[in-house]
Amino acid sequence: MLDEKIKSKVKNKEIEEFIKEESFKKIQTPVKIKERIKDKFGIELAYKQISNLCSKQRVKKFGDPSEDANSLKDLCMKILGNVSGFYFNYKINDKQVLKSLFFSTKSMHEGFKLYNNLLIMDTIFSANRFRMPLLPGTVVDNEGKTMLTFFSLAF
Repeated sequence: MLDEKIKSKVKNKEIEEFIKEESFKKIQTPVKIKERIKDKFGIELAYKQISNLCSKQRVKKFGDPSEDANSLKDLCMKILGNVSGFYFNYKINDKQVLKSLFFSTKSMHEGFKLYNNLLIMDTIFSANRFRMPLLPGTVVDNEGKTMLTFFSLAF
């Protein structure tokens, strides 16, 4: 009986280490990690359990997301005070977690005013610290080159 408890703890530790490693690989979602755990260990864990373990690992490695949200907001406020033509807007929820952010520099805005007949927007999903879609806005100039006009993070 005691031997089984030890084996169970060892296996749980192995699974926890596996989740730790997997959660930092590019675009590894809890669903994909769940499938890999089932393949490797023959155990089916609940999605929420894996998601919570992944979140804990991210907080251990990077710190709390609310710290990043406030740091990003403070950085943008500092730039706003020192750079003319810089624009940004943001929303932070009551837990101080970033919900959305938009920014554009003066040159980005001028590029948009000149070449706004074709605006290209393509979201990059959950590949950032906040697991939020990143929306870069780009335009094509008269030489066929793309030019960034804004960045947005939002849920």
